[in-house]
Amino acid sequence: MDSDSKCGMTGCRCAIMLLMIWILMVVVTALTYSISGFFDNYTVDTFCRKLNPKCMSIFYAAMEAMVCLGLFIWRGTELFQGIDITAIGIFAAAALMSVIGSVPYFFALRKDTTTENTLLWQIEPVMALVFAAILLGQMISFMQIIAFVLIIGATVLIILGSDRKRFRFRLDAGLLVLVSCVFYVLADTIFVFQARGLSIWTSIFWVMLSGVVINSLAILIIKSWRRDFKAFWKQDRPKKFASLFFNETIYLIGRFVERFGMLIMPLAIWKVTENILQLILTFILGIVFTLIWPKFGREKLSKKNIFHHALATGLVTVAIVLMG
Repeated sequence: MDSDSKCGMTGCRCAIMLLMIWILMVVVTALTYSISGFFDNYTVDTFCRKLNPKCMSIFYAAMEAMVCLGLFIWRGTELFQGIDITAIGIFAAAALMSVIGSVPYFFALRKDTTTENTLLWQIEPVMALVFAAILLGQMISFMQIIAFVLIIGATVLIILGSDRKRFRFRLDAGLLVLVSCVFYVLADTIFVFQARGLSIWTSIFWVMLSGVVINSLAILIIKSWRRDFKAFWKQDRPKKFASLFFNETIYLIGRFVERFGMLIMPLAIWKVTENILQLILTFILGIVFTLIWPKFGREKLSKKNIFHHALATGLVTVAIVLMG
């Protein structure tokens, strides 16, 4: 076997290995985000019925501060290489977009089930394409425009596919998810824009630290968050601690892996693949959780509802494949 053939085989193996790693990263992100979505819905409905869900940010900010401390102890001065005040400002802007986006996200959880909200979230790849084209210079194809129409159609189907009593709530949830998507995708786009050329650990450290600072300032400024957290923490502390700790751990695992993935693949392609897997996994987990733990899953399992969601899932799946 000549050297060119050996090089070709080696290159092929490397490409296959990289593809397998990338697929694993997408699966891990989609699975963790799906599980975290159910936990978010559960904690909001169970523990925050009369409280502002953002009061839980105090707990999440404390956990993320500990993660930042761990990263600093582990990586040391590496986290300051290539960083200047401009870079810190851009990472802070990305963190601010995430904090703002989390507000309508938590309120949307009060209006629909996890599966329905995940279907509404399929507008995210469309926004990723738009922001990637504007800020990262990526092109939009004709097939992606068709996919855009299909995803909008699926979103309208979710909003309109309900009785009159549910229509207003479904419409409100759709608008909240839309606003949340804009800020979350903008946050990811800004992160990718600034993180290119920097160490992944450096990028993650500064954007997470910025989020901790911004959330801490919001907690100091917004009195209702502090007041509601005191009310939130009065009863069932072990149960609430376990739920929030597990949820934030699962979410941070997915967030770390996602940020790795967004830096090794085009943002729009990553969002497309992640969303289609999350859509499918959430649909399956919603049925499983409802059967084994109805209070946690809380999905409607009538034949009409399952068919309705399966149809919308199929429509979005086709759209996302076209978009990719």
